[in-house]
Amino acid sequence: MIENSESQIPNPNGIKSVGIWILGFGIFLLLLCACGRPAPPPPTETYSADGAETAPLLTEANIKVASPAPGTSVTSPIQIKGSARVFENNVNYRLVVANSVVAESFVTALSPDVGQFGPFAAQLNFADSGPAFLDVFNYSAKDGQLENMVRIPLMLVSDYRTVQIYFSRRGSNTCDNVAAVSRKIPRTQTPARATVSQLIAGPTPEEAADGMMTNINVATALKNLTIAAGVANVDFSSDLAKGVAGACSVEAIKAQVTATLKQFPSIKEVVITVDGNPDALQP
Repeated sequence: MIENSESQIPNPNGIKSVGIWILGFGIFLLLLCACGRPAPPPPTETYSADGAETAPLLTEANIKVASPAPGTSVTSPIQIKGSARVFENNVNYRLVVANSVVAESFVTALSPDVGQFGPFAAQLNFADSGPAFLDVFNYSAKDGQLENMVRIPLMLVSDYRTVQIYFSRRGSNTCDNVAAVSRKIPRTQTPARATVSQLIAGPTPEEAADGMMTNINVATALKNLTIAAGVANVDFSSDLAKGVAGACSVEAIKAQVTATLKQFPSIKEVVITVDGNPDALQP
């Protein structure tokens, strides 16, 4: 007896139909999952240096300049900070616009001894706008020539907004007691980043004379800053944690950063990390 061979051979049209049905059902499930998952809110401000900002920013053999950063937009006065080991500790600086020196002065580095680096801080007022160079150097004791010159390209900006920078007050009996000073920053799409950069630069000589101080190492670099859903995640270089002595210093640093960023209405919470590590800032 010969069986009907067609009864043992699957219908190719039926297999194709089942395959199409299974594929279509799978796509339906994927779309259903995607539609049901809430999309994360877009960041309101994002800045990443990708590790490009390190301190000191520019150096010569005997002069290191930590601020301002090359290529940044600055308002008057320019905050100049760094360290030097030069003859009689005199550090000169000048502003060059269109190949002409429009302002020049000097500051004394606080070197502990001959041949050792000492910090310096100064500010330089200007009335110009557009591209410029800030030169930091010293005059040779031998022949009066310029030496150790660090040249920093800048963009001078006259359009600015005023923000508040929070520093600790010298002599305060509480670690998190901070007070605000006003600073001008260029109008930019990333005002929080520009404000934190002013915080890192520290008090001006006048503010320091008025009792303001900072617990943030001036060599600290801002590596990343994102703001989303009311939370500012700010990541600093490892310099932020260097030299931190005790829980009070940690509390003061956090208070300065938090108060400075919370002035922006979009920021309700601040998360501080060091090289991406939320636990690195410890006493």
